[in-house]
Amino acid sequence: MFLSVRDLPEMVKLQTAPESVVFLGAGASFASDFSKPTMRSFFDAEHEKYGNLARLLTDFYGTRPRTEWNLEEILGYIDLSSTRLARWDPRRVLLTDDRHARAYGECLAYVDERLGVDPDSVCERHARLFRSLAPRDSVVSLNYDLIADQALLRVDADRVGATNPKRRSRAMKPASLLAAPNLMAGFVPGFIGDEFEEGFLLKLHGSLDWITCSNEQCPAASDIFRRTGSEIPGQIAGSPCRRCGSALRTVLVPPVASKRALEHHQLQLQWSIAYRELSRARTWVVVGVSLAPSDFDVRWLLRVSAAREFDSGLVVHVVNPSRDARQQFRELLGPAGVSLVEHDGMDSFLVAK
Repeated sequence: MFLSVRDLPEMVKLQTAPESVVFLGAGASFASDFSKPTMRSFFDAEHEKYGNLARLLTDFYGTRPRTEWNLEEILGYIDLSSTRLARWDPRRVLLTDDRHARAYGECLAYVDERLGVDPDSVCERHARLFRSLAPRDSVVSLNYDLIADQALLRVDADRVGATNPKRRSRAMKPASLLAAPNLMAGFVPGFIGDEFEEGFLLKLHGSLDWITCSNEQCPAASDIFRRTGSEIPGQIAGSPCRRCGSALRTVLVPPVASKRALEHHQLQLQWSIAYRELSRARTWVVVGVSLAPSDFDVRWLLRVSAAREFDSGLVVHVVNPSRDARQQFRELLGPAGVSLVEHDGMDSFLVAK
């Protein structure tokens, strides 16, 4: 491989490391101005209006109290049932697949209802947190909701003024993270232009804002369409795919399904860049993350990103009111030699900041 002198400025851009990365879990949305539910105790009485979902939840949890009903657990159960029973027990899948499909569709509608926020609303706590970041810093989120998206879009718009704020926002760029860029040169394998000049918003478990074709054999299933910022109407889950006619679906990834989901190249790219950003940053701010036993991929990502060949002085701020959650990070990252600073809530961290 030979590099010319004209390649050097581009190489410098790619080597520019973020100073900080914010890593968000469900507790960050719970602590937001909108007080969104965490994955555990996600379901309230409103789920009962979704008949198929209500029956599945009753069958699955039995007499367990509703406070123990976990969204990621039920999404993972449906996902594994639909993918494995088709191969292991085709006769049974004829009886259960349609019921699970209807329950899954209703579950996505319920999640949208529970986690939705007004598109013009901004969480001031998230905005204060993001204002402390440099333009090259990134945000990594495990959350399906758009609280971080909207706050980051507002913060970046205030920073760059009227100079094409959506293009310059970490919440919106680069488009090539989700779909192949439409270039006259055709497919380009690497990043282009200023895509690495500033940071990213990376959503490792999908988003209520993302849709794709539900037919894995369809060419359109290789891309993800982001609805926010689109001027094209009618891009909603349930609409027919223009390539094959299958229903479009929202892209949500429960932890138990992340290994299979990472076969989707656009999600693989999100995780790859998350590793790149985390492994090079000197400071992490981990807000509201409780590591589920099934979250093997997230545990691995954090641990391998913290393990540096040389002592880089990595400082990890763990922001969580739960002592157990903070203990998880002491056990996970302590052996990597990082400096852990604990905070019992977002407000106390922002005051200290």
